[in-house]
Amino acid sequence: MSIGMASVNFTDSDQKKGYKKTREHLADTSIDQLIREHQDNMRHNCDSMFGHTCRRWDNLVIDELLSRGVTEIPNIFGAIKLTKHIR
Repeated sequence: MSIGMASVNFTDSDQKKGYKKTREHLADTSIDQLIREHQDNMRHNCDSMFGHTCRRWDNLVIDELLSRGVTEIPNIFGAIKLTKHIR
């Protein structure tokens, strides 16, 4: 399954419910897709207008990766440890 359905459900309404639908769709996403999504988020989270939303989204992606036992992402310069963004 693609990560698209999870991002479609990432709404204020779902936030009020603890991101129930978003988390359900992230659970159906492959680890490779989640890692790619996290890497994309790392490139975009410094944006002054939308960075806060990107960091919230990335925290959900990180939660899913951690729940599957993925604690770091391989990198040619050394593994990158997964850490959640501070709100």
